[in-house]
Amino acid sequence: MSKVRIKVKDVIDSGVSYSYMLLMQTFDEKTIFPIFISNKDADSFVEVMKDIHFKRPQTHVLLMDFFDRFEVKVQEVYIHKLQEGVFYSTIYCVQHGEVYEFDARPSDSIILALKSDAPIYIHSEIVENVGRPSQEVLKELSMQDDMAEEDYFSNEANDDIEVNTDAFSTEELEAMLEDVVSVEDYETASKIRDILLTRKKQAGDAE
Repeated sequence: MSKVRIKVKDVIDSGVSYSYMLLMQTFDEKTIFPIFISNKDADSFVEVMKDIHFKRPQTHVLLMDFFDRFEVKVQEVYIHKLQEGVFYSTIYCVQHGEVYEFDARPSDSIILALKSDAPIYIHSEIVENVGRPSQEVLKELSMQDDMAEEDYFSNEANDDIEVNTDAFSTEELEAMLEDVVSVEDYETASKIRDILLTRKKQAGDAE
């Protein structure tokens, strides 16, 4: 088993409704890959990364209070599998010398790791499959005006998606995107996002 340590680089708007991208970067800063997250998850990451405090505690704040009360420490997070576009992760926690493993969504795992200052790891094969050179990605992201014309995180064409997207309205595709983002289906979310961006550009050209 080969593990690569990673960190959160940034949270950015994916360019379409209902989703953001959590940009993860290897510790050597050579490779970046995205994880699609919901608007609510994006708010939670911004809260932690910018040290913003809401009036009422978010779920991750409640969990950290629970951990502190019962002397539970987050030891590490490991994203160990990418299957059918979905990332799988495990949180390793320690209480009184005993190690416990918990299956969790990567977004939940990562935010708890950030709150605990715990290391985040990913299986090396996943980085090889979905990662891209950091310089290349950051250069593309700096060209915000061209984002609708470029496919940043997938080499597959839009027509690879298994459904006939012409049969769906933009509103229906946005609802589909929200659903797949909620389960962090990276592959499908990426394809739907690209289709919506293409439609958005075509609509702008037609005006």
